[in-house]
Amino acid sequence: VLDGFAGSGAYAFEALSRGAVSATLCDKHENASNTCRTNAERLDCVSRVTVWRADMMNLPTNAHAAVTLCFLDPPYAYD
Repeated sequence: VLDGFAGSGAYAFEALSRGAVSATLCDKHENASNTCRTNAERLDCVSRVTVWRADMMNLPTNAHAAVTLCFLDPPYAYD
């Protein structure tokens, strides 16, 4: 699962709870990335989660991998 614009990571964590093997959460904001890491710890799924602090729309080309499910829910005011 890839959760772009992750925020708290809620979409990815829900997918993990429903059987997803792993999740990558991406958010460019430090607070959001830290929240995702904290939530992964609280939900005891750190080994199944990768958190990137990066702009989802400008990831390096080598950052892309095969994804079965992708959530993209940008902020309302996102250009």
